[in-house]
Amino acid sequence: MIIDFGSSALKVHLLSAEGALISEGRVRPRCIVNEELPLAVQLDAKELEDSLAAVCRSAASAAAERGYRVVGVGVTTQRFNMVLLDREGRALLVSPNVDSRGFMAPRLLRSDELEALYAVTGLHPPHLFTPMRLEQLREGDPGVASRAARILTLHDWLIYLLTGVYVTEPTMAGSTMLFDVRRGCWSGELLEAFGVNPDQLPEVVPTGSVAGYLTERAARLIGAQTGTPVVACGGDSQAALVALGALDPLRAGVAAGHTVPVLLVVGEPLVDREMRTWLQPHARRGVYVVESNAGPLGRLIEWFVEAFRLGGFEALDTLALKSSPGSRGVRVRLYPSIMNARMIGSQDVGGQVRLPPLVIPGFAPIGLEDLARAVLEFVAFSVRANVEQASEVAGKAAEWVGVAGGLTRLRTFREILPSVMQRSVAFAERYYASSLGCAAMVAAALGGDRSW
Repeated sequence: MIIDFGSSALKVHLLSAEGALISEGRVRPRCIVNEELPLAVQLDAKELEDSLAAVCRSAASAAAERGYRVVGVGVTTQRFNMVLLDREGRALLVSPNVDSRGFMAPRLLRSDELEALYAVTGLHPPHLFTPMRLEQLREGDPGVASRAARILTLHDWLIYLLTGVYVTEPTMAGSTMLFDVRRGCWSGELLEAFGVNPDQLPEVVPTGSVAGYLTERAARLIGAQTGTPVVACGGDSQAALVALGALDPLRAGVAAGHTVPVLLVVGEPLVDREMRTWLQPHARRGVYVVESNAGPLGRLIEWFVEAFRLGGFEALDTLALKSSPGSRGVRVRLYPSIMNARMIGSQDVGGQVRLPPLVIPGFAPIGLEDLARAVLEFVAFSVRANVEQASEVAGKAAEWVGVAGGLTRLRTFREILPSVMQRSVAFAERYYASSLGCAAMVAAALGGDRSW
């Protein structure tokens, strides 16, 4: 049983030992936007717990009807989030990756402090991450901040709900901006600088290790047996790299889902002198990833489908296939999709749609199919640009590029991307890549005969 809480939905996949999808379920959590502080977004903890239990039970029941039983549970989630618990383990705040309250924090950091933070954590700007979210809470909601006994991520919280154990692993710890990415541990200097007590943070265990075992209550809620091992699989983007086999330096993985992070594996902790990209731990110990994130391209395509009432992704695919390469002159640039971490928060996020002359005798006017293809070409060129930027930071070009995630189900995208990149591209055959990578970790942790 793989619990995959990504940017778009809370998903549960039941996978066989061969990686086949036995049953699944999903729910899209309700985001609560603060009317007075629209940058502050949170999730309802009780709704999440109820949804998790219902989706897990339903998927487990469907698998049981086919003769399967749950022998292990893996957890993987979106990164760059925060969960605060009180002394009794009750959730005070569930802050997803879209929560931007840190931009309202009163604390200002000098340029030398920002560069020092980047050198230690590989992340920028601080307003996106845990320290500045805490700073904003101390100013705007001191009651919650003062009661916070534990500072976790969504991944760590789900493991706690299942096992009663407080643990994390490097890929999630590395997304908090409190973790020394080179040394692979919490940074004592940063904890002191941001007023975080080390006791508030969970123990860091290796990615893919058993974090704990299902409690009686959790087992009953999700439809599994008490004592079933629960494995800490970490960030969903790194789990997708495992599914792609992108485990060695200069292999690049593109997690083309709701957001589209481009991750280039490197053998040493390289940081970008221009602070455009991020440095993150890989799920595999001893290697790292240079991340050049193209942003919410998947959400962009969802918007297009909804705005033009296409009825679904298959309809978009069918429509875009009617156009020709180059989209008959339609050009789309819908937001700054080449990552520049230094400029986040100050970039113009507007976009443009450029059309060829619409009324010329003898020239067939463009149609919706051309606009549809232009959107997918924009996605493809965005992927290429970020692969090239990550390669520039690494000092060497990516030797191999693999793509996983929901966007790979679009035939048009699979045709466009290799042409745009002018190279061969490997596409995952199964869209549930993060869960598949997580399942590989679970199988290995349970003593199977396979490595990741």
